[in-house]
Amino acid sequence: MGFEKDDGPWIGGPPFDVEEVTLPAGKANFPFHSHAAVWEFYWILSGEGTARIGEDTVALRAGHFFQCPPGCPHQLTATTEMTYVVIANNVPADVGYYPDSDKWITMPDRKCFRETVDYYDGERDGEPRE
Repeated sequence: MGFEKDDGPWIGGPPFDVEEVTLPAGKANFPFHSHAAVWEFYWILSGEGTARIGEDTVALRAGHFFQCPPGCPHQLTATTEMTYVVIANNVPADVGYYPDSDKWITMPDRKCFRETVDYYDGERDGEPRE
């Protein structure tokens, strides 16, 4: 489409990304993860595999399609070589979560972290007044 991946509308790019991916047998697309702001639509073109979506694991084959709204953890794993198309909306920033490793990631800078702090930690005014 003439743009780099993740070049969204904020710099004149399209409101979505489209990618065709071929996964080798036995490989996963990414660790099991969710997005805070990104919708993803998957369409399986060839091969077979599984999709782990939330608490469920479903079989996939050519012609299957599904979407993952923000907050829905997901992962694809190829049983045979599997080719799919993924369409994702472009958002200026997103936070991902990896439930298996209890890890967070900020995007687009791809910084991972686990530690959490209280909302008012380090703030000069401390806790709010009642």
